[in-house]
Amino acid sequence: MMYSFVPSVIHAHLKELDETRRIAFGVFLLERALPSYFQFQADSGGLGGAELRAALAQCWAALEAGSRDGAKFVTVEACEEVLPDSENYTSIYTSAAIDAANIACCLLSYLDSGDLSNLMEAVQARWDTLYLFILNGTGIDPAVDGFQQDILHHHLMQEELRLLHDDIAYLQAISGEGPVVLIAAIERVNQLDYRRLRLKL
Repeated sequence: MMYSFVPSVIHAHLKELDETRRIAFGVFLLERALPSYFQFQADSGGLGGAELRAALAQCWAALEAGSRDGAKFVTVEACEEVLPDSENYTSIYTSAAIDAANIACCLLSYLDSGDLSNLMEAVQARWDTLYLFILNGTGIDPAVDGFQQDILHHHLMQEELRLLHDDIAYLQAISGEGPVVLIAAIERVNQLDYRRLRLKL
């Protein structure tokens, strides 16, 4: 099956989910994004991992609480301050690290506001991560007609789009509320190894 990126479809599905399931969806995104930030740190010595780990913990705390009003460990502003400056680093993971920090900011903003556009911005940032990583790492020529299809068909992009699709389907299929969703989210993160660095060409 070939997967495509249609933000309006993702938005429609997220709109149908309850708040707890939306938070779980955000947790899945951030869990997959953070390994690239940590690899960027290993490559460059850049700072900011503590703030992003705190952002992830805040998302998990909200999921445990079953609402956006969970414990507060870090602010959006603190995460914004650790956005790497692409001009200062040469790591191939710099762009992915910027997106990971942006995703963390978006999720914290969602916890503050409940505005679904924050979650959609996080989804777009994750797409951007894969798009740029594949474009920069494979030699695909953006001047050649059809290059966007080449990026879409790349195995890394297809894996991410499949996970986005399956995350939503998984959350839709959960029968139960609150703690049931939390346990299901923990199991999915562990079983699919979302904390593994996936951006490898």
